[in-house]
Amino acid sequence: MASVSCLRSACQLASLSSSSIARASTRKSVISIEHVRWLPPLLHQQLSNAGVLTGIRQTFPCGRVAGTTRIAQVCRAVATEAPAQASEFLSKTEQEFEGEQLLHSEVYKTGDGYTVLIRQPLQGATLHWGVNNWSLAPQEIWPEGTVQIDDKAVQSPFPSEPRDGAYELQLTMPESAAPRAIQFVLKDGDKWYNGPFAGNFVVQIKQPGVADIVDQAIEAEANYSNWSLFQRFIMARDLLDPAEQAGPSGMAFIYVWLRLSANRQLDWYRNSNYQSKDIAHVQKVLAEGMHDKSRFAMDPAVRRFARMAMGTLPRGGGDSEQIRMGILHIMREHGIREGHRPGIEEKFLEQWHQKLHTNTTPEDITICEAYLAYLHTANHDDYFRVLWDNGKISKEQLEKMDHPISSWPMHLPHLIPAFQHFLWILKTVHAGANMDTMVEMSKGQLSDDLKGDLYGILGDREAWWVPGKLVEAREKLEGVWRADWAGRDTLLLDIALDNYFGLRMAAVDKSSLGGDDLIELVALMLRNANIGNESAELAVCRDLWFKIKDQERWGKDWSLLAKAALDRVSLGLENYMDEIYNLVQPHAELFGAKAKVNRAYVTNFGEEVVRAQSLFPLSILVQKLEPMLRAAAGLGSWQVVSQAAAEGTVMVLTSLAEIQGEQYVKPRIVVAEQVGGMEDIPEGVVAVLSASATDVLSHVAIRARNQGCLLATAFDADELEQIRTLDGKFVSATVDAKGSVIVSEAKASSNGAVAKRAASSWRSSTPAEPPQPPKAWAISESDFPSGGVNQKSLNIARLREAAKNPSFDLPTSVALPFGAFEKALAASINRTPANRVKRLLTAVESFEGRGIPAELSELRMVVSTQLSALATLRKEVTGVAEAAGIVESGAWASDEAWKAAWGAICRVWASKWTDRAWLSRRAWGTPDGALQMAVLLQKVVPAEYAFVIHTADPISGDRSKIFGEVVPGLGEVLVGSYPGRAFSFTYNQDGTSEILSLPSKRIALLAANNSIIARSDSNGEDQEGFAGAGLYDSVPVPEAEVHLLDYTTEKLLWDPEFQSQLIEGVVGIAKEVEAAFGGVPQDIEGVYADGKFTVVQSRPQIL
Repeated sequence: MASVSCLRSACQLASLSSSSIARASTRKSVISIEHVRWLPPLLHQQLSNAGVLTGIRQTFPCGRVAGTTRIAQVCRAVATEAPAQASEFLSKTEQEFEGEQLLHSEVYKTGDGYTVLIRQPLQGATLHWGVNNWSLAPQEIWPEGTVQIDDKAVQSPFPSEPRDGAYELQLTMPESAAPRAIQFVLKDGDKWYNGPFAGNFVVQIKQPGVADIVDQAIEAEANYSNWSLFQRFIMARDLLDPAEQAGPSGMAFIYVWLRLSANRQLDWYRNSNYQSKDIAHVQKVLAEGMHDKSRFAMDPAVRRFARMAMGTLPRGGGDSEQIRMGILHIMREHGIREGHRPGIEEKFLEQWHQKLHTNTTPEDITICEAYLAYLHTANHDDYFRVLWDNGKISKEQLEKMDHPISSWPMHLPHLIPAFQHFLWILKTVHAGANMDTMVEMSKGQLSDDLKGDLYGILGDREAWWVPGKLVEAREKLEGVWRADWAGRDTLLLDIALDNYFGLRMAAVDKSSLGGDDLIELVALMLRNANIGNESAELAVCRDLWFKIKDQERWGKDWSLLAKAALDRVSLGLENYMDEIYNLVQPHAELFGAKAKVNRAYVTNFGEEVVRAQSLFPLSILVQKLEPMLRAAAGLGSWQVVSQAAAEGTVMVLTSLAEIQGEQYVKPRIVVAEQVGGMEDIPEGVVAVLSASATDVLSHVAIRARNQGCLLATAFDADELEQIRTLDGKFVSATVDAKGSVIVSEAKASSNGAVAKRAASSWRSSTPAEPPQPPKAWAISESDFPSGGVNQKSLNIARLREAAKNPSFDLPTSVALPFGAFEKALAASINRTPANRVKRLLTAVESFEGRGIPAELSELRMVVSTQLSALATLRKEVTGVAEAAGIVESGAWASDEAWKAAWGAICRVWASKWTDRAWLSRRAWGTPDGALQMAVLLQKVVPAEYAFVIHTADPISGDRSKIFGEVVPGLGEVLVGSYPGRAFSFTYNQDGTSEILSLPSKRIALLAANNSIIARSDSNGEDQEGFAGAGLYDSVPVPEAEVHLLDYTTEKLLWDPEFQSQLIEGVVGIAKEVEAAFGGVPQDIEGVYADGKFTVVQSRPQIL
C-alpha cells in the first residue's frame, strides 16, 4: 500500500479530495486513474517507488514530447478495494443514468482470467446482460443466482447488502471464456434503467481490436433501417474508448467515419427523428470526449487522429431548445402562417421549421446563411450560391431530405434582425472549427493579450502578417486548450486557426519568393506544425531547420549542410503524410465496399485528407528551395549510381517494385518515382531513372552495376517529368561529362539493347547434386578453410591471417556449414515440414509463368517458423558459439533464448527463397538445387556508425580514388538504401578528400548489448564477377531497435574534425584490407564504436 505522504503528493498535483487520501491510506487499495493523464516525472517516480503504480496500465511519465515538456495532471484518483486474487488493474469507468446516478465498473486481471466489479446504488436491482453485442454469456461465468431469459441475455441479482453505500456484483471468468465486452441494463422491479443516451451500459474486458470497432459502425451504416446523425454520434461516443485502446488505426477509423459523415457521404437522415435538445447534448458529449482523447490518450498518433476527428464535429450544447422554439417565435411574431394559425403563407419557412423540429443538423447554419443572403438582395441566385459555397448543399439535396425543403424563400427583409440572432443560436449548437464563432465561444477562457491578437487577426485576416500572428496566437492558446479545466471550444478554436494558417500558406505566390524568404517560410510552417501535434518526427525537423537557418547562409559548405537538412525535412514530411494516408485509406475503402460510399470519393479520400493538412504547402516550399541549395552547393541535377549507356522503350512506374518478376525481351528504360534498396532489376531493364535518392554502395546499386544497368536519381522534378512524357517511346540514355543523364528519342538498333543474358535460357537443364551432410552442425573459424562455407566466412578468416597488426578489429565467427539445413530438414522430427517443403519446391521448380510463384512466401514461412532443432544440433552450435565468445556461457540455456537464435538461423536458410533471390537465380539460369546456404554467426558490435568502402571508384572504376559512405547505427540502413542520404566522400591518391553529401537518413538501427547476427553465406554471393549483394538475409538477435535520428547535435553533420578523423580511419582500413588481399579492389563493410573500427566483411569489388 502506498504511503500517505506519497499519496498526498499525488493529490496535491491531481486535485484529489481529502476523503480519497483517507480511503487510500486506510484500506487495501490500488489507485485507479479514471482518465488517462500524463504524470509529471517526479510524481511518477514517487508513485512507482511506493508501489502505487504497480500493475496499472496506461500511465506514463511525460517526457520530451515534440521538444517541449508537457506536464498534465492526473484528473482524479479514487481508492477501490481490489478483488482478493487481483494481479493487475486494467480499467475503471463511470457511466451516468437517471440524471445524477452513477454506475461504476472496474476490470482486473486475476491469475488466468478476469474479474469485473459492477457497483450501483439501487437496492434490489438485477443485472440484465449479454456478451459481445448481446450474445449469450457462457454459463461458467454466471454469478450465483443467474437465470437465462432468452437466447441472448441472462439476469443476475445484486447482493442484498450494500458495501460502502453501493451494491456490488462480481463476475469472475477464466481466460478461455472471457468475452471481449459485456453489455447490460439494470432492472428494478418493472423499471428498466439504460445507459447513456438510452443505450446500453458497456464494460470492455479485453482490449478491442480494430475489427471490433469497424464491424459495429459498418453494420449500422450499411444495414440499419432507422439511422441518423444522432445515432451515429451516440455510437461514436461509445466507441471512443475502444478506439483508443485499439491504437492509431482504431482512432483513424473514427476520424474516417466522422469525416465521411461531415462531408455527407453517409446518411444524415434515415427514417429517424430527434429533438434539438437531444442532438445538442450528444454532440456536446462526443465533442468533449474527443477533446479528452486529443489531450490525454496515451499514443501521440491516437491524439493526432482524435484532434483531426474533432475538426469534423459540431461543438454541441448551446441554447438548443431555442432552435425548435426560436423559429416558431419568429414566425408568430411576424405574422407568418404556422400550422393552423392564419398569416402570411411562407412555405419555405414552414418546411424549414419542420426540419428544425425533427432533424436539426449543422447544415441548418448554411441554410440560415443562404436565407439571410437572399433577404439582403432579393436574388434567389444568392440563396443557392451561398448554399453551395458555404456548405456544398444543392437544390436537389434540399428536396431529398427526410423533411424536404422544396419551396423557394419569399423576400421578407424585415426578418433580417431576427434571423441574424437565430443564426447565432444555430452556431452555439452546430458550429465546429469556425474561427469567428470559436473566438466568441472561447473568449471567457482567454487572456486579454490573446483576445487582442485574435480580434486583430479577424479584423484584417488578409494582411501579409497574419500567418506569423496565427502561429503566435496558437502558441499562446496551446496552454489553454491543454489545461484540464479547458472547454472543447478552445481546441476547436486552435483547429480553426491551424486550418486558416494552412489556407493562407497555400495561397502564397511561391514563384516570386527568394531563397531567404523560402527558408523563413519553411521555419514558420515547421513551427506551426509542432503546436499541438506531438510528432517526434516533426520536432526534430523543426529543431534542425532552426539551427540551420541561424547560420551564415549561402556559402558552399552551408548550402551542403542546408541541403541535407532540407532532405531530412522532406523525408519527415513524407513519412508524416504517408502514416496518415496509410491509416485512413483502407478504412475509406471499407466504407466504399460495405456502406456504398461513392467510389470516386473513396479513391481520392486519403489524398484529400493529406492535402487538407495545414502542413501540406511545405512540400511546395521544399520543391522551390531544393534546387537553389543544390546550385549553391555546387551539386548537379543528377546522381549517377551505376553508369552505362542504354537504349530502350520508356516505361513510367510509381515504383520499381511493381515489375518484380517480369521479363522483357526488348530493352526497357524504367522511370520510377521510387526505388527502394532491395528490389531486383528485372531482365531486360537496361536503365532505371528515379526521383528517390539511392546510396551508391547500397545492394540495389551494386546489383545494377553488376548487371550493367544505368541507375540514376534526378533531383530536378521538371527534368524527370520531361522524361516521363516519352513514355512508350524508344530512347537512348547516356551520361555526359558533367554527370547529367541525357535522354533523347532514338531508333531501335536491329538487335536491340538487351544483353545476351536476356535472350538466353531462364533455367538450367542440368540438375544439381545436393550438398553432402556435414560432419558437424557447427564449425569454428579455424575450420573454415577446410570447406563447408563460402567466401563471406573465408574472407574473414583470410583477412585475420593476412592482415599484420591491423588498425581494426575483426569479429569472431562460427558457422553452420553447407548441408546443415538439408540435414536438419531430413530429421524425423521435421517430417511434416519436410513434406510441405518438398511439395512447395516442386511447384516452384515447375513454375514457367511471368511474375513470382505464390508458393515462395509459404516456403519461407515453413522454413523460418516450423523447423525444430535436434538436441545434438542445439548442443553443438551452443558449444562452438560459447567457445568462440560469441555468446556468454549459458546464454542459450533457456528455451526462450535458444528459440530466438534458432529462429534467426532458420530465417537465413529461408532467405534462399526470397523473391529477389529467386528472381536473380532465374535470371542467371541457376537452378534452386545448386544454391547452398551456410549460416555465419557473429557477435554484433553496438555500432555508433557503419561504413561501406569501395577501394576503387564504383562508378568510373578509377583505382586512384576511394569511395566511402557512412551512416549512424548499423549498416542495414545504408546497404538497404533506406530513404535519405548517407555521409559520402571520395579520397584521392594525393591525400585530398571531398565530402559529397551529408547524412539525412530518417532512422538508425541500433543493436542491443550482447546481440548476435546470423548472416547468409551462400555459394551464390561474393563470387568472382558476381557480388550477389543483398540477395540473402542477415538477421540480428534480438532485432535491432529503430531510432529516430536527431541531427541537431550529430557529429557527422556539425563536427569537421570528427569528419576528417572518420574519413582518415576508414581510408586507412581500405588500404590495409586491399593490401591483405593482394591489391585486389575490395568492397568492405564495417562499424565504428568507442573510437575503434571493426571490419565485419570484405569481398572483391565488382568493377
